[in-house]
Amino acid sequence: MNKSADRLQQAVYIFTDLDDSLFQTGRKCPEQTSLFAAAMDRHGQTLSYFTGAQKLLLTLFEQGTVIPVTGRNTTALERVHLRFTNYCVTSHGALILTPEGQPDTAWLIACQARYGDWAERMETASQQINQWIERSRLVLRCRVIEDHDLPVYVSIKGDESDLEQVACYASEIWQGEDVQVHRNGQNMALLPPFASKENAVEFLMRRFTETDAEPLFLGLGDSITDLPFLRLCHYAITPRDSQIQESWG
Repeated sequence: MNKSADRLQQAVYIFTDLDDSLFQTGRKCPEQTSLFAAAMDRHGQTLSYFTGAQKLLLTLFEQGTVIPVTGRNTTALERVHLRFTNYCVTSHGALILTPEGQPDTAWLIACQARYGDWAERMETASQQINQWIERSRLVLRCRVIEDHDLPVYVSIKGDESDLEQVACYASEIWQGEDVQVHRNGQNMALLPPFASKENAVEFLMRRFTETDAEPLFLGLGDSITDLPFLRLCHYAITPRDSQIQESWG
């Protein structure tokens, strides 16, 4: 590789959401489209797929450094058929992993002041929602997600119509400064203040700017909750028919 190409690779960073951005489950894939295995479920079976267009996009991304910015925790990220060699933002921004795959100490220190009693609040919210689900007799799954033994957010999964019913109740019990209720498709997450993709991406941007004079930042995301970190990037990409595009009307 010549010097100019090497300089380009050093200076371009692509912050990308994964699910429904770089790949999706089989039921969401277009018909009559070539598909390639992208991620496995807990049992080792292929669950998500790349389309040909997504594979081509990944080829273009090879000109830079790809950094996942995902709601997946570390365990779920390891089931993705992509090799990430730099930093990774996991659990909606609650953790930043170093290139060695360990939690970034500086990010943990920056977040510690915000942890407070959120672990207890997440457990309480999970219990309340599970009680609501039992009373309502809906088919939903709710639990506190952990990443490297740290409680990071409350996950609620199920059919979109059932999530629609629980959404108002979840918003009522999940309130506070800088908290979020993320919802897209069959997934809902109650996010504490330290689970912020925007803050995690901004943290890494500052770090990269210290080593590269004029880095180029690209962003890819599909959810409304991806918009804050996408706005930090020089250019933002969103998939066709994504939640972001649907919000445009």
